[in-house]
Amino acid sequence: MFAWLTRLPLAVTLIGLGGIAMLVPAAHATAIGEARTAEIFFFYSGLNLLLALFIGIALAGRKPGDGNESHLLGLLVLFVAQPFLFAMPFYQAIGNTTFLNAYAEMVSDLTTTGATMFDNPTRLSAPLHSWRAIVGWLGGLIILVGAIAVMAPMALGGFELRRRPPVDEVIARGFVQITDKANLSHRVRMHAVRLFPAYTALTLLLWALLLVAGDLPHVALFTVLSFLTTTGWESAAWADSQGWSGLQTPGLILIGLALIGGGVATTAGGAKLLRVVALYKHGARELGRLVHPHSVAGAGGDARHMRRRGAYMAWLFLMLMALSLSLGMLGFALTGASFDDSLVLSVASLTTTGPLAGLAGAQPISYGALSDGAKYVLIAAMIIGRLETLAIVALFNPELWRR
Repeated sequence: MFAWLTRLPLAVTLIGLGGIAMLVPAAHATAIGEARTAEIFFFYSGLNLLLALFIGIALAGRKPGDGNESHLLGLLVLFVAQPFLFAMPFYQAIGNTTFLNAYAEMVSDLTTTGATMFDNPTRLSAPLHSWRAIVGWLGGLIILVGAIAVMAPMALGGFELRRRPPVDEVIARGFVQITDKANLSHRVRMHAVRLFPAYTALTLLLWALLLVAGDLPHVALFTVLSFLTTTGWESAAWADSQGWSGLQTPGLILIGLALIGGGVATTAGGAKLLRVVALYKHGARELGRLVHPHSVAGAGGDARHMRRRGAYMAWLFLMLMALSLSLGMLGFALTGASFDDSLVLSVASLTTTGPLAGLAGAQPISYGALSDGAKYVLIAAMIIGRLETLAIVALFNPELWRR
């Protein structure tokens, strides 16, 4: 009876999911007596659900594109368009900010960057903080599902290091089974269904532990979602450790760590640890050949693949990342930012490490104080950093669209 739901474009599903998520801050506002905020979120929740229903009915008779390229493009459109829908109730509920600030805030939350436009947390009510946390939580779930179901079959997002050339029969046979025989839309929903219980259970577990530790219920929601989606704020002991180290501004260390990033198929940004490992192994092998030019490295085919093709792909990504960093710095510089600020802002946005702006520079950088032009550059950099430059470049590959 509801089989047609599985054939709907993912964008329709996500619009409906966003509408349901808006009920959480609406219920929170109702519980604490903020009638205006509750009314706004209830209204936009219904609006999103109606929008998803109407679009779903209009597209129910069409067979959606099931190619990898359509879903990768869908992820890009999601991180550009979905924040508009999320920003509308947020903007209306605040009442004393610009829509650009609200949109940039939602892009930051959805990409799990944590670059807040509001330096004073008391400016936002508790339901609005809940909405920021919910959007970040949804963004973390979306990128996890997207990494496994969309980027992995396309050998993007760090997975390209493990993919062998098609001449390898074992790997080629497994790759064909994943990409050609499995319906991509079904695979996306299957992974979402499998990840959602574990993702939710981990959230509730951490929330309960923070409650036991003495946090207020709302603070323990917000803290769990903040760190679970890599939006986390810096340690309260940062100032003490900075004085202990004797380094006045250890910003380069933090910038380097942000550029390295986290693991593949996580919500962390940066180059990803697997790429760094591939380059390290390749470098170690080359140093060994300087001493023993005719030596033969062992450790099996996987290790040889990682040192050769894996290192080549990692180096290619680093060059694209360096180009993106240069363009980001140029964009911020054109808006009037200094060289140091441009560097910090570019790294913070491209690696989705928002708190870096308040820690890496000689003086903390306020996102809210940026000019409108700088905020547009920030929004673009956060989206590119979330999907990675390699995935954006892949969308312009004609061979991808001819499949």
